Amino acid sequence: MSTPVQTYDADSGQAKSYTLASAPDETARQAALPPIIQVEHLSLFYGRHQALNDVTMQIPRQAVTAFIGPSGCGKSSLLRCFNRMNDFIPKTRVTGRVFFQNQDIYDQQINPIRLRRYIGMVFQRSNPFPQSIFDNVAFGLRLHRLGTPQEIGQQVEICLQKVGLWEEVKDRLKMNAVNLSGGQQQRLCLARAISINPQVLLMDEPASALDPVATAKIEELILNLKQDYTIVIVTHNMQQAGRVSDYTAFFYMGQLVEFDAKENIFSSPKEEATEAYINGRFG
Repeated sequence: MSTPVQTYDADSGQAKSYTLASAPDETARQAALPPIIQVEHLSLFYGRHQALNDVTMQIPRQAVTAFIGPSGCGKSSLLRCFNRMNDFIPKTRVTGRVFFQNQDIYDQQINPIRLRRYIGMVFQRSNPFPQSIFDNVAFGLRLHRLGTPQEIGQQVEICLQKVGLWEEVKDRLKMNAVNLSGGQQQRLCLARAISINPQVLLMDEPASALDPVATAKIEELILNLKQDYTIVIVTHNMQQAGRVSDYTAFFYMGQLVEFDAKENIFSSPKEEATEAYINGRFG
């Protein structure tokens, strides 16, 4: 049975359809779409220290890509390259190119603030603003003037529902967000990130400071949200990468060692270093 698939022509920017001979699995469906982020020969320097060395890769659209590797291997540094968060670090220098939707994000004409409107980020430790729960989620909507007060209120409710927080906080939206539990704070930060409808969500170890129950909720959210967003997650937890990712990239000493579908990375890696790390021989 032929299955219609819609993809996009990168040159014309037009949608086009074709059929596959049989129903594609999830990985095939994602592979049929053009990458949302393309990295070409990217190197990153913090002063004299080189954090990334000649990284080339593509981030699949509407999928979860996990970055794994030992501490200090460049995972979080690369993540911050995708929305130019490294711009805030003094003496940072980037060579190579990063394309988002076929635009070089390091072009001088690119506004980093506008870029972050489309590439949101959730950090390792929850960082709610010392404001009400409602104001936290509404912050980006007001900043970018995305709607009337009534529309903003509706969007706040929708986002809190998406992250499974609405029923827990609907009667205390005026409460200071810092009084929420750690897991609730992280879900609130996720609601704040998706409120402005980004296309990509970057997640830097979003569950590392949470207990197992809160971690399970975050992982469930990741699996649900990938229907609407492209997600890139940094994690030290290989089991977590195995549970939530569609694609996995292994980094070591600032270099991308291997990048493939999750099943291949965890069951039959091509590189000896990847196999050694997966099997716990170093880390």
